[in-house]
Amino acid sequence: MKFVCISASNVSKIDHEGASAKAGRTIGELIRKQKIDASFELISLIDRRLHPCMMCAECFRTNRCAHDPAFNELFDRMMEADGLFIVVPHYALIPAKLTIVLEKVQEFAFLHGYNKLPGDFALAGKAVGLVVHGGMVESDEVCKYYQRALLEPVSHALKGIGMKVVSLDKGMPEGVVFGIKRMIEPQGRCLPELEHDWAEITGRLSLLTSKMLKAIGSKRN
Repeated sequence: MKFVCISASNVSKIDHEGASAKAGRTIGELIRKQKIDASFELISLIDRRLHPCMMCAECFRTNRCAHDPAFNELFDRMMEADGLFIVVPHYALIPAKLTIVLEKVQEFAFLHGYNKLPGDFALAGKAVGLVVHGGMVESDEVCKYYQRALLEPVSHALKGIGMKVVSLDKGMPEGVVFGIKRMIEPQGRCLPELEHDWAEITGRLSLLTSKMLKAIGSKRN
């Protein structure tokens, strides 16, 4: 099995050490602990020069963007994966580069369906596990806000192209949500340090990973 995790963080100064990347690495560690024949790749969108979709429709029939080789390489990785994870931080709603990705896959899927091309769209039926988080101190109210403002829109966009969003339970029906434990404000720095409860977060990610493996197993059977 092959798993790909996309980190949608835009914070260039801390991206590879930030909460999105750490959540992705934690998912990879949880998969490796399953002792199954599986590979895992963590992809950071901050490393890719993505270009907004212009709705030019030149991707018709090809599933390739004529103007964006960075997206094409990412899309190849998404198609190859048996299971996809996406970690989404909260800034001004959906991060810009993830919005570009969602716009383009939506356009690919629309053109495929509208023109009645044979077979299913390339990402249809693929399992995807969602993780969203932000910089507010975690509470029930904060988690509900992240769910409404971030988790549900991303989930709906992916379901709209036929992807299977992994459900956890009634409390987290669309994926994992978490906030911070506290904010630390070091002197002389323009960005705060965010402290997280990684033991608690890892427990939630473990449930998501288990649900993902179950979803892929049931599909294969």
